[in-house]
Amino acid sequence: MAAGVSRAVEEAVGRRLSKDRLVDLVALLLALREEGVAGRPRLQRLLGIGERRVRNLLSLLRAAGLVESTRAGARLTRLGEELLSAARLGGSGERSCCLYLVGERVAEEAVRRIVALRDLVALSLGEPSAILVLGSSPRGEPVLPGLPAGLAEELLGEAVRCLGGVEPGSVFAVFARPRCYRCCAAFIHASDAFSSSILGM
Repeated sequence: MAAGVSRAVEEAVGRRLSKDRLVDLVALLLALREEGVAGRPRLQRLLGIGERRVRNLLSLLRAAGLVESTRAGARLTRLGEELLSAARLGGSGERSCCLYLVGERVAEEAVRRIVALRDLVALSLGEPSAILVLGSSPRGEPVLPGLPAGLAEELLGEAVRCLGGVEPGSVFAVFARPRCYRCCAAFIHASDAFSSSILGM
């Protein structure tokens, strides 16, 4: 089982979930955190999924105490906010950015095994072309392993601006999609799986 947000969501709903359902749940939570309050039609548009699926996901999250209903729509509970505390999202024009705190050891390993992390993200997302770049910040100095220096510097500058900085012990990603909650959810899920493989969980 994966660690981090993925495990916390599964524990909250009380059962193991398929990868797709887990990514959808995390994407919905991220969308609610960023949007504040949102109704089902808005969530459908933001996530690109049908009304029935949104209704079922919201029902699971409400039962788990992560989401509550209001007259204006759904919103995160304090528990839902806490669950997402290790993730930060940003955006710049046509791009989405996500930072996820994984700890120094996992961030250091991500520098050496960035291709493995990228493959996990691609599998979780199902759209490899959406991934622009993945990076890591083991001790505070962000790096984009495997890229030529000039390109790495340009993309790193964009990631730092998009995220408002990069924290030590984190991994981060830039996606070639605007406001892509599913991209960030897939990145978080893949990072949890990567962390589990490193930490032997």
